[in-house]
Amino acid sequence: SGAVSITSSNVSSCSAKYYGGATYTADTDLIVTDSTMSGCNAWRGGAVYVRSGSASLARSTISNCIASESGGGLYSAGGSTALSDGTLISGCTAEEEGSSIFILAGEVSYALPAPAGRWLPNARCEVYREACSYPSNQAAKQGACLEHRDDCALAVAAVDQPPWYCQNPTFVQACNWNRRAEARQALSP
Repeated sequence: SGAVSITSSNVSSCSAKYYGGATYTADTDLIVTDSTMSGCNAWRGGAVYVRSGSASLARSTISNCIASESGGGLYSAGGSTALSDGTLISGCTAEEEGSSIFILAGEVSYALPAPAGRWLPNARCEVYREACSYPSNQAAKQGACLEHRDDCALAVAAVDQPPWYCQNPTFVQACNWNRRAEARQALSP
């Protein structure tokens, strides 16, 4: 038991035959802060493998890691893992499942804020829109806009058109619904 800390470090090009190319956590606490793990590989958990105990990654990056089976960036087989403060897992691959994260057991949580321009796969992709702001002489449009705010959040609908009178999307969006054709189709009314 005890804790292992990795702080302000660059862990790169590590390899393990089976579990956790950079770290393997069992019955201990792993604390990673302001660090990067890149180019690591293993059968399960290209960079991080958590069997039991806990792992905490804050303001850190796991990138370009490879799992020959599952969990290109992180593999959770038990224990608890907390990702926070903009921690990013990107560019990782796995031959079978979970190119970024694979969860067999245990608990994996993410405390927002997420890194800029990213969204979490379990989050609901919604279109953020400007506030309904029709003038008082267009009360019917204002009423419809307010009534259908939730509908407009789930649809790529024409702006200022009946029956919903959706407003323009805001500049900042939670997910990339505007860039992917299949996402646009899924969000169409």
